[in-house]
Amino acid sequence: MAEESQASSHRVTAFAGTLLAAALLLPAVAWVPSAGAQVRQCQGPAGDTVFTDRSCDDVGAVAAVPGATVTDRRILNGCARNVRELVWEVSTAIDRGDVNRLAGVYHWTGISGSSGNSIMERLQGVVARPLLHVTPVVHRPPPRAWSVLDDGRRPEAAAPVALQLDQLHPDGGSSRTTFDLREHFGCVWLAG
Repeated sequence: MAEESQASSHRVTAFAGTLLAAALLLPAVAWVPSAGAQVRQCQGPAGDTVFTDRSCDDVGAVAAVPGATVTDRRILNGCARNVRELVWEVSTAIDRGDVNRLAGVYHWTGISGSSGNSIMERLQGVVARPLLHVTPVVHRPPPRAWSVLDDGRRPEAAAPVALQLDQLHPDGGSSRTTFDLREHFGCVWLAG
């Protein structure tokens, strides 16, 4: 009987120790740093623009926009879950002239380094011009002819396939930029 009581006491002590260890580790597991990469715009020694996820010093350059990173995000869950959120994020990035914020909603999957640099230069040009408006582009199928077999139902609304940005150009005219939309992991991203 004494042995059973002692074994039971050891089990309770072991269980309490396990609970204590779990309680101490829980805050460490719950703390997860942000997974968003910080894209920095740097100026290389030859005056060229360099975009990097490392510090500008690491690549032998100086910060072109001191302190600018993609961390000033307002989207919940780290990405735009619908076109309305994406339009808001694009508009905010352009209004602030923040190429890093615009790059944060671009679909970078499968992009090579050299392509990435040209995309960043394109995005820099976009944020340099004042925004007039952003319009989702929807491709609608042509209307079908009436048929005896027509059941009278309306076709479902088509989802946007692109965003069209109308902006003021420095010469006083306007310019139009179109980005394709990509859905990836439940998020909507700019592409193309």
